[in-house]
Amino acid sequence: MIEKNKNISIINKDVKITGTIYSKSELIVKGVISGALKTKSLTIAKGCKATANINSATVIIGGDFQGEINAGKEIIILADGKCSGKITCKNIVIKKGAIVNASIAQNIGNKLLEIKEAK
Repeated sequence: MIEKNKNISIINKDVKITGTIYSKSELIVKGVISGALKTKSLTIAKGCKATANINSATVIIGGDFQGEINAGKEIIILADGKCSGKITCKNIVIKKGAIVNASIAQNIGNKLLEIKEAK
């Protein structure tokens, strides 16, 4: 359920965007997107195709993502999610059934703990 007064932007499934998107609120992508995304919270919905460089506090992946993610708080890859590229985050949750083919670096304070590429 969506909170009252919560700012949410949605890129619908019939929309294709190439470029840079900045958002101070939550962004939900259901369409096709390529470029750079800088937002507070990002959800890549099931059926979405995204090729991007992402900077966000929280990222949820339920669709098909390729690129780089820098998440200050956490990344959640849902069971239907596919993620390839490079991930830097504080916390990561990978649900059973998700496909991950990415290098992952966990940001612990000022240190980066390298986790080898998943195959």
